[in-house]
Amino acid sequence: MFTKENNKKFIILLPITMILSFGGFFISNVIDLKSPIVIFCIVLESIFFAFVTAYTKFWYYESRALKNKDNYFNSKN
Repeated sequence: MFTKENNKKFIILLPITMILSFGGFFISNVIDLKSPIVIFCIVLESIFFAFVTAYTKFWYYESRALKNKDNYFNSKN
């Protein structure tokens, strides 16, 4: 599904999003939810989550397109 090089990027980005989400959850339980720190953590977490999701979908479709292109040209010969 993913190439080895892209897997390394995904493995690096996934813990960052997990740390941000757990950090935001922990802070929201300790400090009240209207605190600017909590709002900042939630916004940062959502940005990273959207970034990782878009990146992994791009890698998936890119690898599929390359694989299908190779199969297409090989079948024509």
